[in-house]
Amino acid sequence: LMTKPFGEMLVALGMISQHRLAAPETVALMRVVMSETARFPELGDLAYRGFVGNLEQMMVAVFGQREESAALSLPARRRLASLFLDRLVGADMLRILLGLSGISPHEQKQRAERARDETLKAIESELASANADGRRTG
Repeated sequence: LMTKPFGEMLVALGMISQHRLAAPETVALMRVVMSETARFPELGDLAYRGFVGNLEQMMVAVFGQREESAALSLPARRRLASLFLDRLVGADMLRILLGLSGISPHEQKQRAERARDETLKAIESELASANADGRRTG
């Protein structure tokens, strides 16, 4: 995956991320967490860090390893990872949690492509700003 062109890799990671979040076992666990957060409020934070936090960490690592984004500071990589994942999750996640169907694989790919496009623009802007200021990003 890491040998693919940067944009293709982002789309592939976007598809993987959407698949993981919508997987039946993830959805089942999210439902349990939601039902128990009234009694155990810390479960919400733990679950979020487990579901989304791990995906964000994966993206931060990818941004740090790829030539196209390696010059980004750690705070910038974190912001961009959050931006990328934020663009992948929509109202369909609520449909899935409620036991309804989510979006099609074609729609997931379109969402991943939009996330890629926005992320690439944000990386380009961040790097251009840092170069103009003569500093590392972030």
